[in-house]
Amino acid sequence: MKFIVPILSTIFLLSSCGKQNDVSTANELILKQSSAIYGKDDRKDVFQIKDPTILNLAKYVGVSISKKNLRHKKNKKVYHVNYVTLEEEDRNFCKDEFINFKKQVNPGSCTGFLLSEKIYITMAHCLTSDYMSSNETEKIRKIDITKRKIVFNYFQHSDGSKIIIPEKNVYSVKKILELNHRLGFSDYAILELDRPFPEKVDMPLERVVKSKIGDRLVMIGAPLGLPIKVTDNGTIISEIDDGRYGSDLDAFSGNSGSLVYNLDTQEIIGLLERGNLDYVEDTEKKCRRVNVQKELPPFSRGEIIEKISKVFETSKLENLPR
Repeated sequence: MKFIVPILSTIFLLSSCGKQNDVSTANELILKQSSAIYGKDDRKDVFQIKDPTILNLAKYVGVSISKKNLRHKKNKKVYHVNYVTLEEEDRNFCKDEFINFKKQVNPGSCTGFLLSEKIYITMAHCLTSDYMSSNETEKIRKIDITKRKIVFNYFQHSDGSKIIIPEKNVYSVKKILELNHRLGFSDYAILELDRPFPEKVDMPLERVVKSKIGDRLVMIGAPLGLPIKVTDNGTIISEIDDGRYGSDLDAFSGNSGSLVYNLDTQEIIGLLERGNLDYVEDTEKKCRRVNVQKELPPFSRGEIIEKISKVFETSKLENLPR
């Protein structure tokens, strides 16, 4: 397998990287020096967060969920999740392996967040595995945007009760406004939702680069398609190029498009683009273990963040909040 793999290959197709076998052998892991968890697992449920800024940002983070995994109860104006828990999925975890959040359902795939009331950003590879840019209109027109819903406020309850999603939190994608998926250069998609968010969206976006190596990061997204998690205690570990940072955020498949916030500059610096393998194979027991690295290996790029400033620089859209 490759050193860096997409966090999620597709959201609007029936299959997703979140449900694929993102596994490496122990020997391959040593060679690649890759990880999904750096040190201890820093992911938390939203109800565990006290910081009002992070709680406010979490409202604007959406999770892509297949329509077939949502059961619409029109008479009650709600959706029920029609999916199994992480523990019930056939992931072949080792019996002695600690699996965080294993009792929670994980129907989601990619993550994204609002730029304004109707404009939503996620990763291009969440829509298509093909490389293309916005001027390839025929290719973009063929992408099926009807099989998924964007769900906001998809949070686990503190008492562990079943998640029931109000209709008002479920959106469809009206149109792909812009898509750039160029290997090694850019990976983002800007979408128009079917209706505006019910409150004004004023996101603290880093339009001019201020972030630097060592800055403290928080990520908000849906690892493994679980209800939204807040990953704190991350840092910028490298500036890969003028469009991407490297980080030591704890990320899994499903985190593609997650909002990444810089605690030091108090701005959103970008969205998670790609990361490393979720699991490593225990060849003796023939089962999977979470890919944990106790210390960051030398020269590791870690989890890659697409800079939001680069998106603004690249985008040709006139209606972005600048």
